[in-house]
Amino acid sequence: MSMTGRERMRLAMRRQRPDRVPTMPQLCHPHAIHVLREDYRRGIAETIERPTLCHELALEIAELYGVDGLRLFPTSDPMHVVDQNDELIAVSPRTGQRIGHVDLHGGGHVVLDEAVLPVESADDLNKLPRVRCETLMQSSALEDLANTTDRAGGNGGGYILAAGDMVPDMTPEANVRAMVKAARDCCYDAKDGADE
Repeated sequence: MSMTGRERMRLAMRRQRPDRVPTMPQLCHPHAIHVLREDYRRGIAETIERPTLCHELALEIAELYGVDGLRLFPTSDPMHVVDQNDELIAVSPRTGQRIGHVDLHGGGHVVLDEAVLPVESADDLNKLPRVRCETLMQSSALEDLANTTDRAGGNGGGYILAAGDMVPDMTPEANVRAMVKAARDCCYDAKDGADE
């Protein structure tokens, strides 16, 4: 009987020998949109308007490729996206003011119009608001992250053959499948002296 992805990852992280080398490429939402959606531009806009979609897409593409684990990141707050002069613009849902433009060539994130440094000098550190850890842990972004992780674990996922960084959005699907296949074909030699 073969191991689940979770069992495979757990053993590998404990320096023990799973049934085969686990895979965990960093499959981010731009790659998932490129593979799973017909309209890349609209897909990126949807993830900015509904950031939890990033996790849904990461899980869907991980299941499609059959990887053993996936890496998820907390999401940002939702923003409205408008198309102005063939450029996607992020707009505050509360004020309607422009926040920045959407970078369609560098990860599908919002590039802020104005980068504001919260600290210009050491004296400014005392002016920063203090946020308790308990407050941060109550964030809905972290709750969504935990829910998605639970769903992945419930489907036999886990969390080590991986790309050095995220899999770029334009990576051919065949290349990712070849990486996963290479790991599946790679088993540990019982005579190598590794822990059982």
